[in-house]
Amino acid sequence: MLHNNVVRLTEFLLSRGSIDVSKRPILVYGCELALSTLTSFASIVAISILMQDFFSSLLFIAIFFFLRLFAGGFHASTYARCFFITNGVYLATYGSAYILETYAIKSVTLIIGLVSGLIILFLTPVQNIKHPLSSDRLITNKKISRFLVCFEIMFLILAFFVGNDTHFFFIFAASLAAVAVMMVIPKFEERRG
Repeated sequence: MLHNNVVRLTEFLLSRGSIDVSKRPILVYGCELALSTLTSFASIVAISILMQDFFSSLLFIAIFFFLRLFAGGFHASTYARCFFITNGVYLATYGSAYILETYAIKSVTLIIGLVSGLIILFLTPVQNIKHPLSSDRLITNKKISRFLVCFEIMFLILAFFVGNDTHFFFIFAASLAAVAVMMVIPKFEERRG
């Protein structure tokens, strides 16, 4: 369904004459990726509104999506699977944070966040076999993701010691853990294969 809509959108854009026809495959791929990502964003925000916790979705999106953009990791084979897995990861992240917060396990949560940050730091970037990156792009992604995760680790430590809103501390740490898990999955698949 997504592909058919994107093809129609692409044909519309091409009919306007402002885009070279030879760029059709690139345009289709880019539109599919953009619409898939926006759909996932919208559904996560909708879920968080239903749970009356809008800001948790923004924090999750800021950490999970933007860090994974450069750090890489597991990718689903279809856009539909990606949508459901991403929403599942958000719900698992939210549920984990809720459990950790309910039982006031703040120091364990800090350790989870720090270990996750270190995993991200050392594994980044995890490349998708179907979309290999150039060596220059790999180096750039490594630098950006390491910068982001170092910044996020510092923020996590700061939130642990001086943060008043522990709810966001737990969401923050659980989101980092979700990124780390999504990076470790392909490494296990690599070793099994």
